[in-house]
Amino acid sequence: MATVEKRVRNGKTTYRVRYRDPAGAQRSKVFARKVDADQWLTKSEHAKLRGTWVDPAAGKVGFGEWAERWYASTAALRPTTRRDYRKLLDQQVLPRFAGAPLAGIDTLAVREWLAGLVAGGLSAKRAGKARAVLSQVFASAVEGGRLARNVAESVKPPRVQRREMHFLTAAEVETLADAIRPPYGTLIRFTAYSGLRPSELVALRVGRLDLLRGTAPGGRGRA
Repeated sequence: MATVEKRVRNGKTTYRVRYRDPAGAQRSKVFARKVDADQWLTKSEHAKLRGTWVDPAAGKVGFGEWAERWYASTAALRPTTRRDYRKLLDQQVLPRFAGAPLAGIDTLAVREWLAGLVAGGLSAKRAGKARAVLSQVFASAVEGGRLARNVAESVKPPRVQRREMHFLTAAEVETLADAIRPPYGTLIRFTAYSGLRPSELVALRVGRLDLLRGTAPGGRGRA
């Protein structure tokens, strides 16, 4: 039966949890506070009942060591994908987490790391890819019985902010057209005032222009 024992040594009080793992082996774990010991014991017993119990010692393996094992397992992926994974590991993930044990990284640490990447100037898209790689490493640790859950899975990637579109005024269109070598100024004016999309502009043929009415097929204004 699992128990929590109070111990006092050299004036320091600790609480030792005695329990048996799913295989029946006797184990123990020490906490500085009784409330932490009680909570851990409750979670551990529930995990054993659900079949999700993980040996606490299993998560002591270094993140950097496990990340390299995960990367080696991606050998079947496209070379370009693996090269990108390698860059993300070396430039964003490992500098922050390489020296930490797997079980020593929590969700808040992942959130702080991700926020730091963006604050340091990394694009939201690239930071999102780094988070995805980190999550894959943790997912492999869960599959390998090293962790009970993936602490990066619930962390949302930073939102990619779309730049606000800038529309040229008529005066700006004329300035741009005058600054470009002829006859491309005509192209600038035609594109700006006809409203044709790039694909429509490329497909346009002279015979389809209505010069009398000043219109072009697909346009949203008069040419």
